[in-house]
Amino acid sequence: MSVKYNFKTKRNSPESDIQARFFAWLLKNYPELRLNCFAIANGGSRNILEAINLKRTGVTAGVPDVFCSIARGSWYGLFLEFKAGRNKLTDAQKMMFDKFSKAGYKCEVCYSFEDAVKIFVDYVEGIH
Repeated sequence: MSVKYNFKTKRNSPESDIQARFFAWLLKNYPELRLNCFAIANGGSRNILEAINLKRTGVTAGVPDVFCSIARGSWYGLFLEFKAGRNKLTDAQKMMFDKFSKAGYKCEVCYSFEDAVKIFVDYVEGIH
């Protein structure tokens, strides 16, 4: 089965489109690091029973969308939160960003595919 991505996604695209485009780019440009990066399925709408089960199994509000387990410089890893349009971090996300940053993880918000690529490349190449 072949997965196709729309690479003409504009800045105001849904966050999931930007994130999917980022992972396709990552596989093509940094295949050796692809398995170090993974999505954290915390978002999305769900029915009440599914939401209860996810919370029971550890889903936590505010955790960023993607984690890259790649240490660089003084950072233990990179968290990426994808936002589109005028979306901003929620209070829970701001709290988690603060918590993770204090624990030694770099946390960044990506408002576009281009943001995600620049943030990732700067991080892995040691450009802070």
